[in-house]
Amino acid sequence: MPEVLKNINKLDKIVNIEEEEQIMALKERQLQLRETSEHSDSDGERNRQASGFIIYLFLHNFL
Repeated sequence: MPEVLKNINKLDKIVNIEEEEQIMALKERQLQLRETSEHSDSDGERNRQASGFIIYLFLHNFL
């Protein structure tokens, strides 16, 4: 039984690392979208919508 718990803990760590990497990638993309939106108001609105959609997809897949 202790071996099973060790394996579960290893899997939890792997999942947590993958989730953290995806969160960081989303944050980077959000920053890029914000920087891009500063250049054009019409593009900015589209980018804000895209950013929100990216967050929605992430939350939908992990919650």
